[in-house]
Amino acid sequence: MTTTKKLRALDPLLHETTDRLNDLLHKKSGFVERFYQLVDDVVEPPFAISIDGLWGTGKTTVMTILKDKFRDRGYPVFWFNPWKYSQSTDVVLAFLQALARQHTTALRRIEKSGGKMLRVLVNIGVGTMLNSLTHGSVSFNDVKKAFADEDLPFESYQDMVLTIEKEFRELVNAISAASQDKALIIFLDDFDRCLPQDAIKLLESLKNLFVTRRCRVIFICGIDTRVAKNFIRDHYNVTDEFAINYFRKIFNLTVSMPYSADLQALLLQHIKELYDWDDPDGKKAERLAARVVDLGRRAEMSSVRKYLNVIHNFFAFLRFHPDYTFDMEHDFILYLQIVKEAWQPLYEKILLESLNFDKPTMGTVLERLQTQTSKDDEYSQQLQTGILPLYFGKKGIFGEKQLGRVLQTFPTLM
Repeated sequence: MTTTKKLRALDPLLHETTDRLNDLLHKKSGFVERFYQLVDDVVEPPFAISIDGLWGTGKTTVMTILKDKFRDRGYPVFWFNPWKYSQSTDVVLAFLQALARQHTTALRRIEKSGGKMLRVLVNIGVGTMLNSLTHGSVSFNDVKKAFADEDLPFESYQDMVLTIEKEFRELVNAISAASQDKALIIFLDDFDRCLPQDAIKLLESLKNLFVTRRCRVIFICGIDTRVAKNFIRDHYNVTDEFAINYFRKIFNLTVSMPYSADLQALLLQHIKELYDWDDPDGKKAERLAARVVDLGRRAEMSSVRKYLNVIHNFFAFLRFHPDYTFDMEHDFILYLQIVKEAWQPLYEKILLESLNFDKPTMGTVLERLQTQTSKDDEYSQQLQTGILPLYFGKKGIFGEKQLGRVLQTFPTLM
């Protein structure tokens, strides 16, 4: 088996074009266009919108498409991924520095009217300024000493916060003025992958510094609401209800990711790019895409990324084992890939438990796990009902299948 194209990282920021992604995933539903029209027609800045969705459901993809759409229609846009700055001293400072450095013309404009704080933030080493704002180890006097040569208008911690709020608003409004007064659209991606303390800092800054009166900014943040709730609850030691209310106070609107994407078309595209079959009419590729979608939905997989992982990991397995005979209707390794993506902790248990047998079969391993599992274990339901016992139990299609080959290929299947 040979490839027609290279195996690519599953990252829309690295390879895909937004027009192609939109055609495959969201054009039929009109989600992206309706989202744009909502913001363009009726949202008045300042405003903060969260796009809610589980990991892997395509938040980054949707935001990438939206970013290009807003930019192409004359809006100034700024993309910031706080996850990339998790090693910096302060993610809020990193955000301000990145924004100011991208818009130096607007920064010079506000400096002419007295604004100096953001210029200092751009030039200062990461770790001095906003450590104070976030109650770090640097004292307020240390910060004043660092700014000794700058005639900055603050004498207290509160003055400093108000100065940053004022200059952020002035910078945003200068950027907006250069784009026919269209609001600056700021995208915050991978919010829910941040360290909890970084996520909390950004959430607090949205609430207290950035979404303020007369500021022509609209934030669009990709974030799993459940993860954000847990961050807030654990950080402040509050109830779930309080955490949700806190979240709602930060975000003026939450829009759920659409789950009606044309998933099969997306998988079909990747299969055709990777699998060089004798398939002139494309029927084999179509059958594989349909099979993966059917099995994934029966396993209650909601993540687009997980479906793509199945296609890519199965392809990798075939590269390691070119003599493997693929059964289009009922393929053991393909089905096992679905188990791995749908229930990873259980998949790991299956492989580890198989080490206790000389010649482990799926049926004996599952039977052993069923006797060891209590009804409170997270994977107990999968062991008792659904596709797992149907296909892998002792009476299932793959009940007699041995796991030896799988264990040999453990690195490619994890």
